[in-house]
Amino acid sequence: MSHFPGFECRASPNSGYALGLSPPPNPPHKVVIDEPPPFLGTWRRVYIFVLCYLAFVIAALYAFSRAYAP
Repeated sequence: MSHFPGFECRASPNSGYALGLSPPPNPPHKVVIDEPPPFLGTWRRVYIFVLCYLAFVIAALYAFSRAYAP
């Protein structure tokens, strides 16, 4: 049963694609080599450093805003 009068889809029930199109070809599997970061040795250390730096900047800005508040 169609929701559109006068239109009938004739795809095979096993194709899974509209209008009977074949599935697209699978792209070749690419091997991605994870390179080490340029400093600190591992990405985990880089992320920890960035989070600590962010916490330091937030704490410093909070301290300055409290110290120089009118």
